[in-house]
Amino acid sequence: MKTGYTEAAGHCLICSGARAGRDIIVVVLGDSKAGVWRDASALLSWGLWSLNNNGSPSRPALTGVAEHMR
Repeated sequence: MKTGYTEAAGHCLICSGARAGRDIIVVVLGDSKAGVWRDASALLSWGLWSLNNNGSPSRPALTGVAEHMR
């Protein structure tokens, strides 16, 4: 996990998770101080729990996430 902040980039977080032999990496850029943790958690949860055994999504993509994070 790596956190960071600059005026230009805002609050940023890079983190990873693993489940059932799959690893994912989440990158959140330009978020608020509290939002970076909330949004990273939501993305990790979605990514770790939404894949079928063949690696394809079993749930629809997170529609509108990019707009929410702005």
